[in-house]
Amino acid sequence: LHKEYRRQRQMCIRDRNYARVDDATRAQSAASSNSLDASGGVALDGVPYAFSSLHFHTPAENTLDGAANAMEMHLVHFAADGSGAIAVLGVLFKYAAEERLADATAERLLADVAADGGARRIAIEPGALWDKDSGYFRWQGSLTTPPCTGGVSWVLQKEVRTVSRAAVARFREHLGDGAFPGNARPTQPLNGRTVRAFEPKDA
Repeated sequence: LHKEYRRQRQMCIRDRNYARVDDATRAQSAASSNSLDASGGVALDGVPYAFSSLHFHTPAENTLDGAANAMEMHLVHFAADGSGAIAVLGVLFKYAAEERLADATAERLLADVAADGGARRIAIEPGALWDKDSGYFRWQGSLTTPPCTGGVSWVLQKEVRTVSRAAVARFREHLGDGAFPGNARPTQPLNGRTVRAFEPKDA
């Protein structure tokens, strides 16, 4: 797991966010009142964060034991107190197999991207996008898309979900040709930072 804690616009990959909260004020209000399930928010160190938007990267930007999975979803959150603090919840996806079918929610989201580039409004249940019973990794890093803002609290779910090869192929086609394969920022050094691991019982 590697993230860079510095601002380097040239090292960032432009991404296509396509799912965003329609009413950010309402989401922040829900998060600040601790209705985190309703807002899709998360609470880190006692601070509530409201869900703002999500997007996908392929291949995955965060690696496990040096290997990248097929895809990664980032759910971007902003502190409900208006401080501007950012938290990103990452979910990794490996290719589906006969014994483990593709994640239905991710497949539907990716199908919408392939169909219209994310222009159509869709309804999502944020709580269905990650496994609340999974362990996770935490570290301080930066956004992986311009302007690569630093000071971001990262939470990466340990449980890896599944996605079909067809969905990944459609997403790559949607991205088009770029400077890098897919839209993944190259892995960055830790630069002395610590990645902490939490099991479900610790959460």
